[in-house]
Amino acid sequence: METDKINVFIPRKTAEILEKDAQSFEIFKAGSTALNMNRFLSRILVGYYDVYTSTYKHMLDQISSVLQETSLQNTLQYSTTAELLFKKVLFPEMPKKKGQQSKRISLKPTASTMSILLNIENNLNGDTMSQYLCRLFTSYTLKPLNEREHIIFKSTYDFLKNACKSQQAISFTLSWDKSVVHEVLPYCIDVSREELHNYLLCQEYIPAHDRYEARTYRLNRIMHEHLSANTKPFDQDVQHHLEMMKCYGPQYPINDDEECCVRLTEEGTHLFNRIYFGRPIVDRIEKKGDVTYYYFKGSKFQLYTYFRRFDKDHAIILYPESLRMKMIESYQIALDSYKKLMPHL
Repeated sequence: METDKINVFIPRKTAEILEKDAQSFEIFKAGSTALNMNRFLSRILVGYYDVYTSTYKHMLDQISSVLQETSLQNTLQYSTTAELLFKKVLFPEMPKKKGQQSKRISLKPTASTMSILLNIENNLNGDTMSQYLCRLFTSYTLKPLNEREHIIFKSTYDFLKNACKSQQAISFTLSWDKSVVHEVLPYCIDVSREELHNYLLCQEYIPAHDRYEARTYRLNRIMHEHLSANTKPFDQDVQHHLEMMKCYGPQYPINDDEECCVRLTEEGTHLFNRIYFGRPIVDRIEKKGDVTYYYFKGSKFQLYTYFRRFDKDHAIILYPESLRMKMIESYQIALDSYKKLMPHL
């Protein structure tokens, strides 16, 4: 196996998904916002190769089993035909080296991928290395985003999953702030309602509030994870709120049961039904004339981030006061910024 870069020709659609994933999972070069595609592609190999080869073999066995019911005469024909069906039907897009529908990506072998690439090279079965990797990367992109995140952060995901199962306290830092160590009691790993990212739900002591609270951290941002000696069990209130987060949305922390009320106009109701992403779950609705009152029991932060996208008087937070004042402050800061740019307003 040469240590030079391997050129892989893949469909443009596959290339676009790979680049979007690298951006979404924040796989950047050190000290910059430039994507580190070699590190990203290497993580796919490390996290997905064993699953891909196992799935590949299982599919071939299934196809061969079906072919045995046909008029083909021997086992060699079964396996050869199964291989052709897999390559030509299940993954038909094998772009040419030059063409509008293909894109070249480069993969440089690393210490973590060298043995995998050697194993691929020794079992190509008539493929080129480019063709094999094209199918592997295409297979990866066909999975839901949250499952692709499992693959890219396989070691962290496996570590957290085991810690949740054993309820063993852990410590870690975050990619955007490596100076702070978070010591938590993990509860579960859950996926957002939009089936995008995975989140670790956990209990953490917050010194500023002098209490244990429910917290949530995105899988791809957890780093330097290791087991901790802390033996603090789950607080009942925290566990209750963690269960609420599983229901209302794991990306939004909940630490109280306070009800929230939002007044929506007819246009506001129309917007609420249209704007799906991040939409909070409604507890109950009361309609009075042209005005509708929506009641929520979820995360105040979720309500804040969702309803600040509404303009005019389409959505007005009636209570709690703390949330209403936070929304007013947000609008006031935006207004002051505009006034600084345009003093005559």
